[in-house]
Amino acid sequence: MIQTIKEIIANLRQIPQILKLLGELRDEMIKYRELITGVQKDVNKYAGTLNDIIKKIDALRLFK
Repeated sequence: MIQTIKEIIANLRQIPQILKLLGELRDEMIKYRELITGVQKDVNKYAGTLNDIIKKIDALRLFK
């Protein structure tokens, strides 16, 4: 019983460290989310550019 109480107390003492690590993990996840959002914007921009190129090629084909 005393050993169990000591283990519980030891685990409780780790809570601040666990919370700190969770905070760091959250910060990293936010960074990755921002990177992914930036990549998505770039992909959408280039997809739009590719669609414009395809439309121009299709228009040129009509003049053949």
